[in-house]
Amino acid sequence: MRISLLKAIYFTALTMVLVATLSACSKPSEEQQQEQVETEQYKKLGYENLIAMPVIADYALPFCEDEYCIDVEVFGFKSKDRWFNDFGKMQSADLIRQQLGISQKLSLQRAVNEFVKRSDAWRETQLAENKHAKPQAWSMYIKPRLAMQQGEMALLIINTSYQLGDETVPEQHYFYVVDRKAKRSWRLYDAINENKRVSFTHFVQAQYDVWREETSAQLSEEDQVKLPTKIYWANQDWFFDEQGVAIYYRFNDLCAECEASNGKGFTIYLSPTQSQQWIKAPLLKQLNFAS
Repeated sequence: MRISLLKAIYFTALTMVLVATLSACSKPSEEQQQEQVETEQYKKLGYENLIAMPVIADYALPFCEDEYCIDVEVFGFKSKDRWFNDFGKMQSADLIRQQLGISQKLSLQRAVNEFVKRSDAWRETQLAENKHAKPQAWSMYIKPRLAMQQGEMALLIINTSYQLGDETVPEQHYFYVVDRKAKRSWRLYDAINENKRVSFTHFVQAQYDVWREETSAQLSEEDQVKLPTKIYWANQDWFFDEQGVAIYYRFNDLCAECEASNGKGFTIYLSPTQSQQWIKAPLLKQLNFAS
């Protein structure tokens, strides 16, 4: 009887120790508690906390034993916001499509496949013309970056560069203003007040005229003629940063046929007053630029 009582006491004590140990192990750390609080807060707001780390995107390349294998490096995002991850991948695919001059939309894998196909075709042509040639396969580098965040608003920048046979396409920057809560990107046309678009057109044109006059002096006579006299802004890149809202034109946007293919781009910053005048008030509020 005494032995049974001792066993009962022993097992009771052991159980209490195990329960205490398990409780200690299962208690979340301060970091985990803070993360849980933030997760609940963002759920109420309607969008995820965004910590976007660039990672190699999900695509496949053909096996290559050749000395001159194609060089493709396309990054994507790893974050809790799946929509934002997919949006970045979709824009990268679209930039490849545009670079190749393809009209229909492509997935990232199909865009990479087309890039490889055209590289192979170019190399075959070079070898057919000179069997002793050693043409280097094409290369492509695309990397997105989360540049700014303001609540649900995020600024995505995608950097690209290509080597297409003998043609070098220098690094370019593409800007996307994204509303992660509404799951949409803002075109510049949609960001401008409907009843102010005419005055905004005159403003942008006037700014361009000044830039064109200053830039022409740095170009050859042939390139000066190729610069357009009139520009459009509806689908142009725009961004926001600590200085405010700005519109961005890559040099190639303005003069794709110019020999100075890596000329200086054209950026127009709006003053706070101009932003209040032209940008839609709800959007300015989201960007934290409202007065």
